[in-house]
Amino acid sequence: LKPISTSHFDTRVIRTMAITVWCCSDDDPGYVETITKERLHKNSILSESMTSSWVSTTASYQASSGKETALFEAVLLRRPGGGLGLSLDLSDSMSLFVSRVDTGDAAPAHSYNKAVPDHLKIVAGDYILAVNGNWGKAKDLAKLILYDENPEVILTVRRPILKQHTLRKEGSALGLELQYARQGRVLCVGQVHAGGAVAMSGIDIKPGDRIIRVNGYGGRSDELLTRVKESEAPELCTSRCPEVCEALSRGVTPSSGPSEELLS
Repeated sequence: LKPISTSHFDTRVIRTMAITVWCCSDDDPGYVETITKERLHKNSILSESMTSSWVSTTASYQASSGKETALFEAVLLRRPGGGLGLSLDLSDSMSLFVSRVDTGDAAPAHSYNKAVPDHLKIVAGDYILAVNGNWGKAKDLAKLILYDENPEVILTVRRPILKQHTLRKEGSALGLELQYARQGRVLCVGQVHAGGAVAMSGIDIKPGDRIIRVNGYGGRSDELLTRVKESEAPELCTSRCPEVCEALSRGVTPSSGPSEELLS
């Protein structure tokens, strides 16, 4: 239960940011524009196995819901060399997790949000899976955001699946391998170990999930970890990106990358 190592990425853009904490809810997040299979393959920078995971997960999610998926594209316009007004957590190395959206008038994300209906707004807790049609791991997507000089940035955004769990340890170890940014506010589930309290309880927590609240508390990752370890029956609120969980279940290995937050 240690923070994953931080590798050098780009000291000009790595920052530690406050995160807007999500309140747990079982409400349906809404279903918006469907991303088609052909568009998933268009400019993939994923391995073939990971691209297939993304495609099959999206297709199965659509089939099970009978509706359009909570996956949509957001087009942001920025000044040359400027940021997007998003704070992005890269700590699972598989996706960009939106931890904060700048509400300043000059922020492209804020300008975009003002122009679209609520179900298409980018909000804290969303996942970014692709940038300008390119699908890849967190570090690859971050580089595209940072170094692509195109003023138009197209983000493929996934709404999270939020779940509430009550875990009773009954003297057992937690049985989770957790990774997190040193100044982050989520815990990323790397592995669920057999024989641990989570696996033995049968609760639905998978590699790729993020723990965002413990016993009603949302805050620093190290404090979340302390509360999980010290509580015998912790209440956990988790956030899931189905594409990430599916890719991990198929054996895709997360790339080593910065366990920090990117200010974009």
